[in-house]
Amino acid sequence: MLNTTIAAFCIIDDLLPLLGHKDDQETKTPSSVILTLAVLSALHTGGNHKKTLAFAKDFALFSHLPSPSRFGRRIHPLQPYLLALLPLLSRLWRDLHQAQGYALDTFPWVYGPCPSRQGIVPLPLCENIWAPRCRLAPERVYRGYIPSQRVYFYGFKLHVLEDDGFFAHEVALTPGACTT
Repeated sequence: MLNTTIAAFCIIDDLLPLLGHKDDQETKTPSSVILTLAVLSALHTGGNHKKTLAFAKDFALFSHLPSPSRFGRRIHPLQPYLLALLPLLSRLWRDLHQAQGYALDTFPWVYGPCPSRQGIVPLPLCENIWAPRCRLAPERVYRGYIPSQRVYFYGFKLHVLEDDGFFAHEVALTPGACTT
């Protein structure tokens, strides 16, 4: 995780001026630190900013760290820069990471019981009883079946291709009736 932090900080710190960003002279924490902490939060703590700030404080990664509320206020104006940097960082990590094997994998299903680890996660839009009246996706192509649970659902399937280090290389969202 420390190598990831150093690499992310160096890349972000070099690219922010190229994107036209200038820090305010009175800020104690540079924007590159804020964006690095946001990337680390997404990679290692599931988006939990408090855990990321505690980790950075415990390991004394940066000279000055903001409070969690200040971090939240600082990250919102930097969102366009983060969205511009994420594809580049993703591509860089994909190129640098050497994997021995790949697998279609799932993460826990937040709506109902977790399906078997088959590489497809259904993301329901509504209950089956309300499917004919669903306005979000009125087509029948969104009605899918989970064979392992013997249950129908109405929504999307999420396909994730990840390597042995749990780095997601590809993500695809398909209608529920799609079989592949």
